[in-house]
Amino acid sequence: MSVYTYSFGLEDTYKFNNKTRLIIGASYDKDDVQKADNTNYGSSGSYGTTPNGTDIMGFGTQKEFDNGKATALNPMAKLQYDIDDTLGIYGGVAKKTRFPSIKDRYSFKFKTYIPNPDLEQESTINYEIGFKKDFQNSTLKGNIFYADVKDFIQSDYVDVYFGTKKQLQLQNIGEVSQKGFELEYTHDFENGLLVEGSYTRLLLEDKNDLVKITNVPNDKLAMAVNYQPIKSLTTNLNMQYSSSKKTNATAPYEETGSMAVWGTKIIYDITKELSYDVGVSNLFDKNYQQDYGFPEAGRILYTNLTYKF
Repeated sequence: MSVYTYSFGLEDTYKFNNKTRLIIGASYDKDDVQKADNTNYGSSGSYGTTPNGTDIMGFGTQKEFDNGKATALNPMAKLQYDIDDTLGIYGGVAKKTRFPSIKDRYSFKFKTYIPNPDLEQESTINYEIGFKKDFQNSTLKGNIFYADVKDFIQSDYVDVYFGTKKQLQLQNIGEVSQKGFELEYTHDFENGLLVEGSYTRLLLEDKNDLVKITNVPNDKLAMAVNYQPIKSLTTNLNMQYSSSKKTNATAPYEETGSMAVWGTKIIYDITKELSYDVGVSNLFDKNYQQDYGFPEAGRILYTNLTYKF
């Protein structure tokens, strides 16, 4: 498998005065698949339209999938205004393009997915307004956003089986609206203690109301407490929360349930270049799952020795 990806961008900032700035820019991106081997080539032919069916769609006889090329022009504009030295607001619009990866297009994912070489790129027009407010020892940021997504990429079941297991496939399901807001807060207690938190509210809807959007939680919360008693020692306690989401990993539109996962880490800088850390992920051994039917790992103790050149 091989793919060449090219990107060229330009950006310029124009200052109307000391308080008002206009940022404009654009990027030109190209995705060029050079080679896409069929990893199922020469198989016994167990894919079919019914359980235990015969080989179809060339999955066992086609040595290489069709290659694809895609290009995209992504412009953007953002206007910023400083109300005073502590408060700034902004508004902007930007086009963004997501090219499907080699894995998205061609992977069988351990006999659970059907490749889709014809998968198109996903393009988004994003509108956003926001602010940043600085206090004496803290900062508050927030934004509201709305986006129109064309050729939204999502997995769905197709009438193809490997043995008795029905297969998924990544498809362009159509037009989707995406809206929500984000808040982020940071406070520095000036004694080595730093507290951070962020919250995201996100709603996605199929504009034609034909498909349910999966694998996207409506609410996400992140918190972290960092304490540095001495310059060379840093401790961290963190939490990631996600609300329940629909998933079709094993059965259409099952709910994963909400989850709050804690972690902690201690980092010691032995020298300027060398550091050692030890930590615990899933601190309270939470039983949770990102995809329905596939539990994540329990409590994990890890350690690292890092050298920076």
